Amino acid sequence: MLVQTRMLSIDPSARSRLNTVFVVDNFIGGSIGSTLAGVFWQAGGWPVLMIAAAVVTCIPLAIWFTQRNRALISER
Repeated sequence: MLVQTRMLSIDPSARSRLNTVFVVDNFIGGSIGSTLAGVFWQAGGWPVLMIAAAVVTCIPLAIWFTQRNRALISER
């Protein structure tokens, strides 16, 4: 919810358009995730699916962590 609140504060006059983009992106992400889950399930069942989920979770976490460190260094 915080992401949507921050996004809608960008331009109050474009709230409906921004919200439409947000919801459409959620549906697209969900459909891609469902498709990939089916592919990974066929490739090896639960073990492969869980490894893929861990990788998909760790990639944005690593990006966030490196960007966070850069922001802390630049503030000094």
